[in-house]
Amino acid sequence: MKFKTISLIILISILCIFGCSSSNHENMDMKLSGSPVSPDGMLSISADGSPIGGYGAIGFYQANIDIQSLNGEITSIRQTRSEDVLEIVDITNFLQLVPCADCVDLKNIALDSSGNLVLSLGIRHPFRAPNLQLLPSAQNRADLHVFNVEGTVVIEGAPDDATTFSLMGESAAPIVLINADGYSPYLDASLDSFFNTAATIHPYILHFDDFSQGNFSAANQLGFADITNPTGNLVMKQGSSMDYKDYVFDLSYITESLNFIFAVGCTYGVSAKGNDQRLTPVYRLPQFNKKAASKVYISQIIEDSPVGFRDGDILSSETLQISVLDMNYDTSVGSALDRVKFPSGIAHIQVEISGITENLIDLPAPVPTGGDPRDPLDPLTFEITVLNELGAAEGMYSGLVKVTDSYPTSTNVSVPGDGISRVDPSQSPLDGLFNMDEYATYIGFDVDVAVGNMTPTGCYTTSPSFNPFEQLPVQFDATCSSDLDGSIILYEWDFFYDGVSFNVQDTSVIVTNIFVSAGVYPVALRITDDGTPTNVVIYETDITVIVDPPTSFSTNTLLINNVVAVDVPPILGIPVGLHYCDILGDTIYVGAVTDSSPANVLCLRSEDDGVTWFTPPGQADSPPYLTNISGMSLRMTDSGYVDMSWLVSVFPIGPIYHNRATSAYNFPTNQFVTTTFLNMLLSHSVYSDQIIYLTFSSFVGPYFEIHLLKSTDS
Repeated sequence: MKFKTISLIILISILCIFGCSSSNHENMDMKLSGSPVSPDGMLSISADGSPIGGYGAIGFYQANIDIQSLNGEITSIRQTRSEDVLEIVDITNFLQLVPCADCVDLKNIALDSSGNLVLSLGIRHPFRAPNLQLLPSAQNRADLHVFNVEGTVVIEGAPDDATTFSLMGESAAPIVLINADGYSPYLDASLDSFFNTAATIHPYILHFDDFSQGNFSAANQLGFADITNPTGNLVMKQGSSMDYKDYVFDLSYITESLNFIFAVGCTYGVSAKGNDQRLTPVYRLPQFNKKAASKVYISQIIEDSPVGFRDGDILSSETLQISVLDMNYDTSVGSALDRVKFPSGIAHIQVEISGITENLIDLPAPVPTGGDPRDPLDPLTFEITVLNELGAAEGMYSGLVKVTDSYPTSTNVSVPGDGISRVDPSQSPLDGLFNMDEYATYIGFDVDVAVGNMTPTGCYTTSPSFNPFEQLPVQFDATCSSDLDGSIILYEWDFFYDGVSFNVQDTSVIVTNIFVSAGVYPVALRITDDGTPTNVVIYETDITVIVDPPTSFSTNTLLINNVVAVDVPPILGIPVGLHYCDILGDTIYVGAVTDSSPANVLCLRSEDDGVTWFTPPGQADSPPYLTNISGMSLRMTDSGYVDMSWLVSVFPIGPIYHNRATSAYNFPTNQFVTTTFLNMLLSHSVYSDQIIYLTFSSFVGPYFEIHLLKSTDS
């Protein structure tokens, strides 16, 4: 496949690739093979792993990890080419003289609590610490301290495994290394000479990541206060101990084994002017550091209201919080050792999400919301809002952030060129000079597009909750309606909905309506949410409005409080229960007993203060073998139900019954309560729909006792 030319390499880094000796780690069965893989053009290797011919000792490592057994090996690969950068001399000749035996180490293989694969990989400097008591030489020198050491992971895979970001002109492998500190393209061209990859940028993790000032000061003659033991400033000193970092791999992309190329990159400045000054080099910091950001990561993805990216919604958005650590950011320009030659800030932050963004999002000269470019606990933070421009459907999408440094390229004067490619050992390294287009660091990330605007749920309650009367107000309350991914912005009511045309009669959440006549009314609530596009839902139920029509007058009359009640059968006894129900207006309810055999218990109602009376279609009947009702009580429940209790006279023991009409005054089967002896007194009260109190007297000789009963289930 076609790859970028070397002029597109953008990191200020050198391949500082080290050899590795055989070793075996207990309990892990991990072998670091001394037999290197031999791609085309390889040099000859001796039994101890040192080069004996060919082009040099720079190489890569092949890692092979078995997921099931958690065993693995990492094998040195020595290759013939690399791409390095200026401020840097090609380190190949140094490694030919003093090859490193064990500069990379695979210490541990494990699974974390989330099921991710964790490899503990270590890196150390290939050269021993300088001895200032001895004369400078090719093996005794203090000018080989390096900076910004990066362990780069290059995953094998088919071209289809890479995600192409056409707007940036880059391709990235799936996010397998989930804790990467950044992505870099600068190794890609040299890798492709022996390991063809679909991706053009590759993830890395920063080692020796001490961003502090350390013991460097511009007041020191050599820059570092102790040239044999430099600290801070991302330095990997000569003679360093192994620096281990956890490389965390997402196993959802990996099946049985993980195979990748591991390479180590670093920056190296020209610090000694000649061989006689190798023990007294001058370190110019931060100029020797990488010009582009050392770490770039997404610290937070904010799902903008209501739920971030939504299926098909081109106005839905998410905000990226991008954190950046950059040793050179906003450093003063000048000739002092702690100055840079040109301003080094951030020229652009660009974002592309494949399948979501139609245009490259470019934030020129971005201003951070806060943070320190050299404080890992509080890094520079930038925010960029991204719209779902292409209306992406539900699913997971890969994105790429590019942070481009403002430091100009092609600015070296004494040695023109930004980088040095590998040349034949017989040539000067300066014969491999080339220029770069830019200095930049990338980071990959994934975002989730949620389902589209969710449909809201319509709901309303009524008060009274039972069938209301005509001519009386009924309250409708829609506060029980809901929208899980947003809010409801419009409520509309139609109290006579025909199922076709919606006639808006009110737009409040809680409304009141009066139905002038009895009947069944389809009441509809229409709600609209705040989504884009909006969802509109109609919720409809039938409301039954009841009223008992007046009956015709007859000759049978009943005198109640000097008011004549008509159409009442002849009775024995008198009405013994009377109740006014204020919640339903000036309505009178009265209980009566017929003189039929068996006797019947009736409930009568007047809605005009007793001027006219209605007889309900049903009645509360006593058992057929009883002939006399000697005690009665009538009450209304809090929901307007008619509650009646009565005592049947059957000498000497009389049963007590209870009945309740809950709709249109139709009474169901009588409920037997208890029996009493020689009792003719009965009363009951209603505390609520569920709780009923009933009192009666019973003769126990020589006195009557008063008994109290309580029901909690209607």
